[in-house]
Amino acid sequence: MSIGRYEVIFDPDAIAATPFAQVGELFSYMNPTYGYQIYRYCQYNGAMATLLQGLGTTYLVTSSFVVAEGVANTPKANTGGVCQRAAGIPDLFYGFLLVWGRGLVVTDAAVLVDTPALLTTATGLGRFDDTAVATLEHCILGQFKEAAVAAAALVACEIRILG
Repeated sequence: MSIGRYEVIFDPDAIAATPFAQVGELFSYMNPTYGYQIYRYCQYNGAMATLLQGLGTTYLVTSSFVVAEGVANTPKANTGGVCQRAAGIPDLFYGFLLVWGRGLVVTDAAVLVDTPALLTTATGLGRFDDTAVATLEHCILGQFKEAAVAAAALVACEIRILG
């Protein structure tokens, strides 16, 4: 991320029990596999002990930049980002969530390549799907760049969450 004449170098896999950056701040990163990405620095406070790689999050009402995994059958207009850290982000820790660029997401079911990625799913838990849940409004958060033949697959997706 460029701040005036300064370049901020950061590790998108970095986590900490106390914040080491401004919560809510955006950081850019040149991923050697997926290219240019933008991350938001947030705190995870969800139902799981660790937010797993590829799961999408939503902001909690209590704070702008505290997130939890997406919940089943709930519209996701308040999406926080997608965890890209292979080891995940432990509960109550601070870390980086992908909000723009190509990364990995966990599927809720089989998906087709070049279909819209939706976080509102039948089972929830932050998974993405290309099929809408009946009677719910959906936000398209990206586009699948790989197909998956089953649920819980980790596939490439072009994420566009920045608002």
